[in-house]
Amino acid sequence: MLRKRLRQKISMSSSSQIIFLPISSKKEPTPAHLTHLKEPIDTVSSVLPDGRINPECPCLESALAHRCGFLIRDAITCFNNSKSEPRGAECEEEFTRHAMCLIKK
Repeated sequence: MLRKRLRQKISMSSSSQIIFLPISSKKEPTPAHLTHLKEPIDTVSSVLPDGRINPECPCLESALAHRCGFLIRDAITCFNNSKSEPRGAECEEEFTRHAMCLIKK
């Protein structure tokens, strides 16, 4: 009964699926059709091996899509092209402009 109510309340996208398993199933081996759920998920790092910000990281999608996204894109580009020590020291103005945009309503 609870499971039925949960399914009715949860809105899922077409690519999502919720699988309910009884607690007793923890003691049993994982069924073959669910073993893919135990495999590690490939994640994209927000920082590239050379220390640059990865603009392709899904973690930045909402920041780049925001009304101030063009400013964070400029700041990231400045940071990634920076030759100073510490990296990005000359990008303070770009990051400040982005922060001021976020404060405005």
